[in-house]
Amino acid sequence: DKVIVKIQVKVSDYLPQDMEKIYVVGNHEKLGNWNPVNAMALKNSKNNPVYRSFRKVPRGTQLEFKIIRTMSYDHVQLGAYCEEVENLKLTADEDMTYQAVVYNWKEE
Repeated sequence: DKVIVKIQVKVSDYLPQDMEKIYVVGNHEKLGNWNPVNAMALKNSKNNPVYRSFRKVPRGTQLEFKIIRTMSYDHVQLGAYCEEVENLKLTADEDMTYQAVVYNWKEE
């Protein structure tokens, strides 16, 4: 039995909005098994700060993930005060939409 997990990420208005994609990398094969090269791409439409994608996973799957700007941990999501953000977590018990906000990016 599979469920649909939609991930929506809003990029703060004061960050560059010209990115074609951002990525979700995490603990599941559908999220790249923590390998940024295999991360799930989120896409947006032009001038829209909300990036989206979805995956089907087995019901009850526990997902843990990070939002990255490139296929690298050098550009990972940061909090409103440029603090590191703990891994985002969810349990896919039913079809769901997970929403997150990126306030800043780590720049290495």
